[in-house]
Amino acid sequence: MGELDSHDWFAYALLERLPVAIVSVDYRLAPEHPWPAAVQDTLKAFRTLRAGLLAETLSCERLLVCGESAGGTLAAALCLALRDADERQPLGQGLLYPVMTAQETLPSVTEHANAPFLTRAAVRACVIDYLPRLSDRDVPTAMPLNTPTCSGLAPAFIGVAEFDPLRDHGIAYHGRLKAAAVASCLYVGEGLVHGCLRDDSISEVRTLYDAFAAWISQVLSLPT
Repeated sequence: MGELDSHDWFAYALLERLPVAIVSVDYRLAPEHPWPAAVQDTLKAFRTLRAGLLAETLSCERLLVCGESAGGTLAAALCLALRDADERQPLGQGLLYPVMTAQETLPSVTEHANAPFLTRAAVRACVIDYLPRLSDRDVPTAMPLNTPTCSGLAPAFIGVAEFDPLRDHGIAYHGRLKAAAVASCLYVGEGLVHGCLRDDSISEVRTLYDAFAAWISQVLSLPT
């Protein structure tokens, strides 16, 4: 599910708020291409940017990675993969209601099992497609909450929705980052559901976008 055209609203919402260039990665999709294909594609895109091979006009240093839902998972996985390869981190990682574990033990998974737009059953089906081998579900670059430590990772903005089975995924990762002395900003969107960023006409969604954009501006030292 999903492609560049179906998710360009995320880029446009940020471009309305920020003077930045946004590169969307057309990574391979499961179940045809299960993990680690998407992570490999994301890494290749990031390394291409950092090497200055995509466009001479783009900075090779002032790079930030972000994504929503599965894209947030990949942004976090990218940072873990770079750290484990002894490569420099991006300046920040923006994770919007990401999937961070295949386990269903976090409270929000049960509390909001039948939430609008994303149910516990739907999350389970996506995990099965993305990680058909049970052993892969314990690998940190597949499910980032499995990492033994979050030390050495990029500063984070983690936005979650109140009525989302994934809410506590992001909250738990925020806690792990803080415990490892990594700067992390947590935003809990009250009254919001998974996928809410699609509708920028809702005031609470605009507030979340504005908070995220303010964080990006600070991390990238953008002119005010």
